[in-house]
Amino acid sequence: MKHVSHAVLIAILTVSANSAFAAKESGKITFNGQVTEATCKVSVIDKGNNNSSGEKTYDKDGTIILPTTLKSTLTTLNTSQPGAGPEKFQIKVDCTGNSVDDETDVTLALSSPVQDTQGTLKNTYQGNAVAAENVSIAIHRADTETTQVAVGSTLLASKFKDEMALFDMQASYILAQGTTDPKDAKAGVVDTMTQYTVEYQ
Repeated sequence: MKHVSHAVLIAILTVSANSAFAAKESGKITFNGQVTEATCKVSVIDKGNNNSSGEKTYDKDGTIILPTTLKSTLTTLNTSQPGAGPEKFQIKVDCTGNSVDDETDVTLALSSPVQDTQGTLKNTYQGNAVAAENVSIAIHRADTETTQVAVGSTLLASKFKDEMALFDMQASYILAQGTTDPKDAKAGVVDTMTQYTVEYQ
């Protein structure tokens, strides 16, 4: 009886399998990839210089926490120095072990769907709290210079040293484009974003 039952079970499974494959289907598979001379690790580092969170390192996608700042300290964009509550951050390109020559050129560009015409970032907060109004985020250099890094137009250049390249910047609050008096700003939460692209030979 055990032998018969086993044979019946096999027969049932075989019929079911044949029925499942009675129809013919076709499809397409897309493959994406890239071949590069060296695989380097890119990280975003919140330096924690002006907030209570301390330094934090993120893999590729990062979050920079700016300190809570008084509305009365907001000013219009100054292309030579940051605005209120500047928080330093760094984008690091680490090619350790990939034999990248010192002095190899590397560039960094920022772009964002929420940038304005002066290269600053609009507030896009849409959570349950109150959103700040007429407040934007500006990005400036934080190395030997403090000039603005205009999102969408500025191309930062650096060189590798010991198989590593660094881009030091800082984000700060400013009055949104078209606003000149902090009285016209509204206190609340600020949230925005930028994308970045790193290129090297």
